[in-house]
Amino acid sequence: MELFTRGKRRLVGSQDIPGELWCSVSSMIHLPPMLISSWTELLKKHGLLDKAKQPAPKKLIGGLTEKDSKDHLTWRFTGSSARVSMLMLDPKGKLDDISDAFYQTFSGNRVFIADIPAGAGASILTVLTTLAELRKQERIPRNPLTVVILAGELSEFSRGYANSMLHSVKKDLADQAITIELHILPWNALDAFSTSNLVRKMTLHSQNAAARMVILANFSGFLNSSGNWKKAKPQFEEIFRHSTDEIFSTAIWIEPGKNDVTSESGFFGKVTKWFKDSFSVFFGSGKNLDDVEFVSSTSQFKHPLKDHEVRSNLTVVRFDLPRVGGAE
Repeated sequence: MELFTRGKRRLVGSQDIPGELWCSVSSMIHLPPMLISSWTELLKKHGLLDKAKQPAPKKLIGGLTEKDSKDHLTWRFTGSSARVSMLMLDPKGKLDDISDAFYQTFSGNRVFIADIPAGAGASILTVLTTLAELRKQERIPRNPLTVVILAGELSEFSRGYANSMLHSVKKDLADQAITIELHILPWNALDAFSTSNLVRKMTLHSQNAAARMVILANFSGFLNSSGNWKKAKPQFEEIFRHSTDEIFSTAIWIEPGKNDVTSESGFFGKVTKWFKDSFSVFFGSGKNLDDVEFVSSTSQFKHPLKDHEVRSNLTVVRFDLPRVGGAE
C-alpha cells in the first residue's frame, strides 16, 4: 500500500493554513515564528544579525570552511526554509499533494527522518516548527509525536548551527506534544564508507518507527558539477535501498526551481531516470513508476529581517520507496 492515496482531498487545504504561515491577501508565505526566533538568536550569538540584513552575494552555494558555513546560514537559510514551507503548505495547490506525505508521516507515534545534507538544519527545523504552529492554531490534531532525527552534514560548523537551533526549539515543540531525539553525524555523499556509516545509523535509529522519511535538499549545485552526480549515485542507491522497509517510507527531494534543475537534461531529469532504472525491479505491477515526476511551484515569502518580499522557486520530486519484498 502507498503512503497515501493520490487525488484525495488535501489533509491541510489552503483554507486551513493560519495567517501566521500564509497571507491569502498578499499571497505571501511567512516563516514559522519559532523558526525565526531560533535563527535570529543564533545570528546574534555569532554577530551576524546586521550582516543578514544586507543583500546576499550572488552564486553562494556554501562550503566547508567557517566563513562559507556562516555565509550560508546568514543569507541562504531563509530561502531554504521558504521552499520547505511552500512544499508543506502548498497554498496554490501546485505540488501534486506532496504536502500530505508530511502530515501523514508526522501525524503521531514515533517516526524517523533523515535530513541529508542537513546544512544548518533548515529543512528539518521548518518541518518541525510548521507542524508545531499548525498544532498550536488547532489546524491538525495534537497527537503525541516523537521525531527521531538523523542529520548528515559534512561541514562541522553547519552541524553545530543545526544542533544549536534544534535544541533551542525543543521546549516550544514539547508544548505542542512533539518530542525530538537528535543525532548528527558527518556525511560525505561521495564517500562509500561515510555513507555506509550513515546507513547503519539510519537502520539503528529508525527501529520501532511507525514511518520513515528521507529529505534531500539543496544538493543540485554540488551534484551537478565536476561529475559529482556520477560519483554519488552508488551512495544514493545504498541509502534508498536500505530505506525500503515494512513500514511506510518516502523520500522527498527539494531543489530551487532553476533551469539546470528543471530542464529536460537538467538535474531532476537525471535523478528521476536513475530512480526508475535502479528500483523498477522492486515494484510490482500495482505500482506506476510514471508517477515519479518532479513538480514546481513559486511564491513570495516575507523575509523576517528585511522590509521587502522575496521570490522563492521550488522544484520537488517524491519517491514512495517500495516495501521489502516488493508490492503486495
